Order: sequence, then C-alpha cells, then structure tokens
Amino acid sequence: MNTNDRYQAHYQALVNNGVPSELAAKASQVTANETPEQPRTQEQQQVVTEAWGYLNRHFQQMESLEDEPTLHDS
Repeated sequence: MNTNDRYQAHYQALVNNGVPSELAAKASQVTANETPEQPRTQEQQQVVTEAWGYLNRHFQQMESLEDEPTLHDS
C-alpha cells in the first residue's frame, strides 16, 4: 500500500467515525507518512491524540446506544 492509499484509508476511517474532516486530514497525513526511521514529532503526536479523542467519544456513544433497551427487548 502506498502513502496515498494509506492516507485515503486513514482519512475515511477517521471521518466515518466522527473525526472532523480537517483534523482527520492532519492526522492522516501524520500516520500515512510516518516510518520507524522518522518518528512523530510532539506536534504530530498532539494531532493524532486529538483525533484519537474523537474516536474514543464516538465509540463510547456507540456502546451506550447498544446498551439501551430496544422495543423487541420489552
């Protein structure tokens, strides 16, 4: 998978799971281009951490919706 494909995959996954598009673009740029030889800078890590926060909130909301009773549970 090349860098552009990684970027697109990361971007779509983030946006599809509640991360604002501008932040998703920044975080995807970081994650698609990082290599073991060139680790993230502190600024890049802050962008990824902010995106991660949105993902955590999104999945917590999804879990709470799954815990709510449905009509067929009654």
